[in-house]
Amino acid sequence: MPCSAIRRQTVFSPTPKKSCNVTDRQTS
Repeated sequence: MPCSAIRRQTVFSPTPKKSCNVTDRQTS
């Protein structure tokens, strides 16, 4: 799941934000 999609879900649930940070590190 792309970080962009996770960021959108972050608005509804703050939990996916952790996955977004991990994905960002791997993608960069």
